[in-house]
Amino acid sequence: MHLRYDVGTRDASEALAIVTARMMLRKTAHVGVGEYDRLLAAAGARNVDWNVTLDATNFAVTLPTSHHALALWLWSDQMGFFADDQGAFEQAFALSAEERTRKVQGQAMGLGEDLARHELYPAGHPYRVPVGVRDSAAIRTAAEIRQLHDTLYVPSNATLVLVGDVSASAAVAEVEHYFGSLSSGQHKALPKPPPLPATRVRLDMAANIEHEMVVVQWLAPPEPVAERTLQTLAEVLGGTRARILEWELADRRGLVTWARSFYVPRALGSAFRIELRVAPGHTPREAADALFEFLTHASPATFNEQVIATARTDVARDRRELEETCVGRARSLAKGTAALQGPDLTAADLSRSLQEDVFSHASVTLLWSRVSGAPVAGEVRARTELP
Repeated sequence: MHLRYDVGTRDASEALAIVTARMMLRKTAHVGVGEYDRLLAAAGARNVDWNVTLDATNFAVTLPTSHHALALWLWSDQMGFFADDQGAFEQAFALSAEERTRKVQGQAMGLGEDLARHELYPAGHPYRVPVGVRDSAAIRTAAEIRQLHDTLYVPSNATLVLVGDVSASAAVAEVEHYFGSLSSGQHKALPKPPPLPATRVRLDMAANIEHEMVVVQWLAPPEPVAERTLQTLAEVLGGTRARILEWELADRRGLVTWARSFYVPRALGSAFRIELRVAPGHTPREAADALFEFLTHASPATFNEQVIATARTDVARDRRELEETCVGRARSLAKGTAALQGPDLTAADLSRSLQEDVFSHASVTLLWSRVSGAPVAGEVRARTELP
């Protein structure tokens, strides 16, 4: 079972969405403190999870069929009977701030995503927010959280997926029973972000890390524009089996020990990321220069048809597997991206997408050098705007 709200950190100042979700889990009008987890555990729940991303808030659980109505009741109480007591707010804020310390300040290269968002997205863009709770001035009272909850965490912004031994008619009747009396609220349209820049920035980073790294992130078109092509391109460059970057930069030049690439779909501007682990005896600058040289001169001849066929197979497999999960189904239903079909992609398609959808857009390059005594999360030693 999966409940997805089309509400993320893009929709609220800094960490309001994260704290709101924590308060929904901690206590509601009919569910006491700690009862959410206790009731689910007593019913034999597995895979109890939640998260808040830039674009969505997700709650998930796996329950025996005989107890699936429990999650419907708990989630409907979170949606319709929010408890905004100050104690819950203060605890939720403290836990969220602690989580940022653990996931950002305590992680190797943990500041990377914060820095990338700051460089790639202009002031006023909904994605230009830090990871987690950082600034206590952004959140003032529990009443502020209630206003956010009552405006955004409503049925019109939610997608509910049930998969299991239950008929569609019975599921619809149960959902109507638990959610039907709630006010549907008003669907929140996507924010209109300011124009995206076309700047290229390099950050020289120092961190107390084991391996020196290069991480490059580009802006890419918002989902689902070019989504299938960019997924395939990421798989070709540095995926599970097709890894032409590794062949070029590791096997041929010996500059890196591995290379990976990722497409990160987002509603207001996706990201395309390449990560390189620098080989001993070489520097992050050498690896980055070689990467950009290779990408600049990439052409249809760069993309072997056999490699493309392998990548297409892997992308199709991954998409099928994702669609068989509740989280994947919820995302597809909410976004309308269930079927991204089209003719087989060619080398020319990938070459064009690399230049037009990735390489011509704004980018930030983080050169991670190993420096004893530097923070493990990293610190900026130099910032350079590139032509």
